[in-house]
This record gives sequence, C-alpha cells and structure tokens, in this order.
Amino acid sequence: MDNVFTQYGEPTAVIRGEEVGAAVVFGLRYGRGDVLFKNGQSHPIYWRGPSAGIDTGGNASKSFTLVYGTDNIDELYRRIGGVDGSAFYIGGVSVSFLQRDQVVLAPMRVGVGFRAGVSVGYLKFTPEPGWFPF
Repeated sequence: MDNVFTQYGEPTAVIRGEEVGAAVVFGLRYGRGDVLFKNGQSHPIYWRGPSAGIDTGGNASKSFTLVYGTDNIDELYRRIGGVDGSAFYIGGVSVSFLQRDQVVLAPMRVGVGFRAGVSVGYLKFTPEPGWFPF
C-alpha cells in the first residue's frame, strides 16, 4: 500500500461500502457504497463484475477504496479492470488494484468467508444496482 501512496499521492476520493463475492475458478462480485470526494460531494455507487483465476470460495466484506486520478463521478461509472488477491479463512482480507486510463482504484476489503486465490477481472461501477455482471 505504501507504493500506491508514494506513486499516486493523496487520493481524490474514497469509496466506502460492502460487497459479496464467490468463485470457483470463475467468480462474481457485487457491491454497493458511497463515493466521498475531497470537495465534500457524495454519490451512491454500485459495482459488479466477473473474474477468472486461481480463486475458490466466497466472502462478504466491508470495503474501503482509495480513488486516484479523478474528481468526476462520471469517470468512475464504467468498467475498470485489475488484479485481486484474497485470503479469507473464517475472516480475512483482500487487496486489489484497478486502473483505466488515469483513474486508479485501490480497494481493500475485510470480512468473513472461506476464499483464497488470485484473479484478474473488472468491476463495472454504476449509479444504480443491477444483477448482470457484464
């Protein structure tokens, strides 16, 4: 995480939320929360997306995402790809790194479940909930 702070500096926003996910080689993740920008603006945000990798299990977690490279909510409402690593054995943590153009997201998750692995995929961020992950 120190590398993210060193390379990108102070985040322009944070996303606080919660999510659930499951995988058996191929996975799905669904979440909801609020984007809080440094200027005080707050917006609801939902995310969902597929993944593939050496990843098995399921988890429910609280998430905290550092947002770099934008102070415009419209630049977040799209698909952003990245890499995820998870280790949940009853309780656990997950760290991801997502990037699209100049927008960089660094999600950190803490929660419960049984899940371990590494995967690649994307998250689709939207202003409204949805069930279709693509």
